Amino acid sequence: MKNVYIISALRTPLGSFGGSLSGLVATDLGALVIKSLLEKNQLKGTEIDEVFMGHVVQANAGQAPARPVSYTHLAVADPLYTIPLIIGLLVAVNYSKLSRIRNYVNLGGLLLSSSYMLFTIINKQHINEVFTQSLSKEGVQYERFMTTPTILNNALWSGIAEGDTSYYFGQYSIFDQKKEFVINEISKNHHLVKDDLKKDYTLKKLEWFSNGFFKVENESPGKYKWFDLRFGSFKLSPQHKEEFVFSFDLEKKNGTFILNKEPNRPRDGNIGAIFTALWTRIKGI
Repeated sequence: MKNVYIISALRTPLGSFGGSLSGLVATDLGALVIKSLLEKNQLKGTEIDEVFMGHVVQANAGQAPARPVSYTHLAVADPLYTIPLIIGLLVAVNYSKLSRIRNYVNLGGLLLSSSYMLFTIINKQHINEVFTQSLSKEGVQYERFMTTPTILNNALWSGIAEGDTSYYFGQYSIFDQKKEFVINEISKNHHLVKDDLKKDYTLKKLEWFSNGFFKVENESPGKYKWFDLRFGSFKLSPQHKEEFVFSFDLEKKNGTFILNKEPNRPRDGNIGAIFTALWTRIKGI
């Protein structure tokens, strides 16, 4: 493990209930501190690999308000992490506290899950290196990037980087023959909602939810589609159109954006075909 040093420190101001800071959420204050630290130490955002941030849950900030700067190294419902824990839980419920089987199974489950967790952290560092090297190879200039494992595994990853007017994204499996992301470029189209982004409640929530990684399409007058790009794209086959995991239909009425309650997701289609395509891609190209 590399040595860790504290080279500079700043903190948010202290506030009181209903005071002058009551109109701000903790993530906004934290972002201000991070920005100030970068300026103080003459660093660029592109020189920072990871940011860790957390605080006590604040009203209206949700249960994971620090998510926009979280360290994503474990996929949703990854079976290699969750199954050992579930087995240990089932054994703990059905066996006596004095049972050796109960103790051995629980210890084994914790060791397996913890070991796998350590692997995902190390693998995350490898994936970040592959992604940044792939971006450099393509000559991409970017402000920030993020990598996330695809659902149920830690082998296939999505990466996305933000430029001035475009995003650069791709996928990479640790079983691919070449250690590189195939980089694709898409336009942000943020200008379509630029005038409303800071004042419309629905758009502000979507921007927060997508951590600022989004693109917009104007399908018809007053009809928009918002794509959350954090989890990458998805194709059932080379012949199918590439889709992003989450998208939202928006309609602008009387100057206000209205959101359909349910997001559009590829998994709402043929589940068998989706998992077949996922497994095929995990095995590498």
